[in-house]
Amino acid sequence: MLFKELTNFARNHNGAALVPKAIEALELPIPSDVLEQFVIDHGLNEEFQNCYGNLDLHRIAWHKESLSILSISQCSSKYDSHVLRTRDTYERISSFKESSLSHEAIRSWIDDGTWLRPPIFLFDVLPSPECRHLVEGHARVGALQGLSKNQHSIASVNTEHQCWIGRPSINPVLAAKDWKEVRRQYPVEFKHWLYDSTEENSAKGAYACAVSDAEAEHRYELDIGNDLHDIRRLLNHDPRISIDEVSLLRLYDEWRTQLELDA
Repeated sequence: MLFKELTNFARNHNGAALVPKAIEALELPIPSDVLEQFVIDHGLNEEFQNCYGNLDLHRIAWHKESLSILSISQCSSKYDSHVLRTRDTYERISSFKESSLSHEAIRSWIDDGTWLRPPIFLFDVLPSPECRHLVEGHARVGALQGLSKNQHSIASVNTEHQCWIGRPSINPVLAAKDWKEVRRQYPVEFKHWLYDSTEENSAKGAYACAVSDAEAEHRYELDIGNDLHDIRRLLNHDPRISIDEVSLLRLYDEWRTQLELDA
């Protein structure tokens, strides 16, 4: 299953994140910590989709490994500017009181000389020059680089640090479940599927904007799971919405067809 298919799975009520039980039902060959950080937290992130959309989630083998600060610093990233800003901040601070770290993360740096949670890397998965690539944990990597050079020595930083490394799987794990069947069980809701088109210069995009604007204007929140019925209520309530019943049903059928809900 490709990373981009995640956008077709169920989301939370405001559509900002994937529903964990939907992703867990896939039984992907991914450690729970990587699953949460990479798949659940960022599966709907547009930049992540642009970067990793074609990754086959069943063809990556994950292991926790120790990397040196030098090795970590030499990895590429799509957010290098964020890493550098964080590095500069942690190189200058005189106390952890000046940081935005949680109490638990601060204790980990002071007591253990490392981060609380391993960041995520891909090795030899993406084409050059992204062969050694940081996926998630940019603030942690920036903090590591800064703290290792901190002039006030506010933490004794280790020379090596635990990281999650994803590499091409030699023996790809076959899907434990039919992911399309799981998608039929936990599909992206009609409302969220429609709203994904608000930036499109198309009839579907125009309809999505019209429904979204009406929902906001009337402070009426569509009921997930009953989207079609509620959009019809909006149409009847506000004649200014420029979408007719026939077009709405056509879009609804398109949603069902795309997600193979009638298969």
